[in-house]
Amino acid sequence: IDRSGKAVIEPQYSFALNFLEGLAPVMKNGKWGYIDTQNNLVLDFQFDAASNFIENRATVIKENQTYLINPKGTSFAKGYDNISQFMNGFALCMKDNKFGIINKKGHLKVAGLDKIAQGNQSLYAFSRNNFWGFITADGRETVIPYFTSVGDFKNGLAMVQLDKKFGYINQKGDVVIPIIYESAQDFSNGMASVKLRGIYYFLDENGHEKLALSLDGRSVSERIIVKVNQNELLYHNGELVTASIK
Repeated sequence: IDRSGKAVIEPQYSFALNFLEGLAPVMKNGKWGYIDTQNNLVLDFQFDAASNFIENRATVIKENQTYLINPKGTSFAKGYDNISQFMNGFALCMKDNKFGIINKKGHLKVAGLDKIAQGNQSLYAFSRNNFWGFITADGRETVIPYFTSVGDFKNGLAMVQLDKKFGYINQKGDVVIPIIYESAQDFSNGMASVKLRGIYYFLDENGHEKLALSLDGRSVSERIIVKVNQNELLYHNGELVTASIK
């Protein structure tokens, strides 16, 4: 259907995905093919599974083989157990429970990783011997595996965990915000939520505390007092009753 709800292609397929890059995967009689926006069959129904085209590549499965195709049906990178969608010209791949990175020609750029996660700034979090670091698509380790866990880079900073404490590093691996917090979240809109000694703080990219939230010890289930910096908010049965602003 189009945005007005009018049927553009009448129901005729067992299953279908959305159009991306002018093509959509559709299923008929248990096999997947690709159609264009005029419902012309571009790639015949031959695949056991098929993904959307992203960056001119789609992942398909045929006869128990997983590989990439372009919109003309040319195949790349055969022999993998799974291949992710492409981002910035690269995709993650898996074979025999090991992970790597391939380019759009199907060439293997990185191999033999225990775990890997696709990032949004051309850096990939990866694991070796149960420790996490960061690697580029060409295999250069920008942050050696040292941390218990890591987040994604947002605003140039990534959340990291060392044992049971959390902090933030830059893309060079330098600790920018100390690893002292009991919990932490990725940055969003220039702020990150952390917890220290039972108090929740919102930090800016320099680690400055912009907002502090805590639950007052006088609170009970039906009467909750929330402290925001030096101010108090009183909630009764979930509704704000009073606010003491200082």
